[in-house]
Amino acid sequence: MVDSLRVEAPDEGAALALVDSLHGQHAEIAPSSRGGCEIVVDLDGSPERAVANALHAIDSWLAAAGLAGTRVTLDGRTYILTPK
Repeated sequence: MVDSLRVEAPDEGAALALVDSLHGQHAEIAPSSRGGCEIVVDLDGSPERAVANALHAIDSWLAAAGLAGTRVTLDGRTYILTPK
């Protein structure tokens, strides 16, 4: 079972903005080995719904922050997400 989703952010300010946009989903910020920050989003309760909510928040965050994309890791697989 998947218990978390990881998102890369270019800096702490961007990471904090994403955590704010997650609207109550528990998330923690840590330094990333690739530079910048990594946000770890807990997928407690209904993982499918938590993933959908997190992806929606990430999309909105990318657009609001003017970012071209971000790296997201889920269930051992890494994806590059870009804003709609």
